[in-house]
Amino acid sequence: MVNAFVGLLLMRIYGFAGLAAALTISTVFNALMLIIILQRKTGSFLKGALLAPLFKALPACFAMAFVVNMILARIDWTVAGQVVSKSLVLALAVSSGVVVYLAGCSLFRIEEIRQGWDLLRKRKQSGQ
Repeated sequence: MVNAFVGLLLMRIYGFAGLAAALTISTVFNALMLIIILQRKTGSFLKGALLAPLFKALPACFAMAFVVNMILARIDWTVAGQVVSKSLVLALAVSSGVVVYLAGCSLFRIEEIRQGWDLLRKRKQSGQ
């Protein structure tokens, strides 16, 4: 319901970008509602263990969003065609976003990112 309402509202103002923003807003809303429900059922769990990494990751998220937005703004997405150039720009935006996010998480020493890398290394070593 949130996605539909916010999507209709933002689509009138921003077009397709408004739909994307509406999806993001509704996803955040849904996540917050799930956290509230979980907190009511299990008690307070949003103390240091989960809250600190969340706030540490926010600057990395904002930096990633900025970089991706700057790259995506380089091409006119409303023009039909240009499939190859649009695909390349999109691939560059996604890969750059991943690199910026991981670099930000590394800079802010988010432990979960290191644990993820360790898991990937273990899988790669066991697969060889």
